[in-house]
Amino acid sequence: MRIVNPWINFNGNAEEAFTFYKSVFGGEFTKIIRFKDLAGTDFSIAKKEANKIMHIALPIGNNNTLMGNDVPEIMGPTNENENRSKISVSTESREDADKIFKGLSAGGNVEGNMDESPWGTYAGMFRDKYGIEWIVEFNPDKNRENETKKSKITPALWFHTQNGKMEHVTDYYSKIFENNFMANQPMPLGETPSGYAEMCNIKLFGNDYLWMTTAVEHHKFNDTFAVMIHCKDQAEIDKYWDYFTREGKESMCGWCMDKFGLRWQIIPENLGALMSKPNAGQVMGRQKKIVIKEYMQ
Repeated sequence: MRIVNPWINFNGNAEEAFTFYKSVFGGEFTKIIRFKDLAGTDFSIAKKEANKIMHIALPIGNNNTLMGNDVPEIMGPTNENENRSKISVSTESREDADKIFKGLSAGGNVEGNMDESPWGTYAGMFRDKYGIEWIVEFNPDKNRENETKKSKITPALWFHTQNGKMEHVTDYYSKIFENNFMANQPMPLGETPSGYAEMCNIKLFGNDYLWMTTAVEHHKFNDTFAVMIHCKDQAEIDKYWDYFTREGKESMCGWCMDKFGLRWQIIPENLGALMSKPNAGQVMGRQKKIVIKEYMQ
């Protein structure tokens, strides 16, 4: 699959702009390189430009990355009113399109509000407060096409809540997973042998789940099933571990339990490489939360 990733030039405010974009899309920067990080005898940097951004990257969705940098003053200023590029964001629903449009266009100049477009999508255009031009659109035909490509296997999870309401579950997970978590409108099942119940289609990091909540608890989650999260660094491990164990429980070897009893295995992306280190088995055997630096000792 070929992927086109936009790259944008800024006049010294790349970090500010990308922090704003991150507040809308969620996620974490995969790379931040400053000019001072590359400074040396062959590459001198003026003191006032040392902290400017040489390269910054923010993943958006499963396959796309927004990238940018600050332009050194020696190269002359970038014209912020110039059409440097348009960035197109394709969403999975009209509601998501409206949310992204509202967030990114705040403080900018709307060129076309969200509406039905001549080419059959629901779209809008604007220039954000940093001068970058965007198109946000939802293509219902493409969405229907994607629906037909769903996996044949969808994990179904059964949660117990005090009144059987799904909102208790979705609110809890949306706070930690942010834009990587999407929940459809819950479908009421009414009164059942398990009390009031609701069902909801969930998308977590692009993977489909079917969740059900009931007021009466018949079965509990246990250690035979866990959801594994591959983390890029220690900060991300800490983020998930601290959130789930705050009302849950720690276990061993990267395993923990959240407030609903669902088990999670929070591991680094490079676990295979870490386990090739001397005494890695002994290190993991005494750990609850995975601490990467302990494998390096």
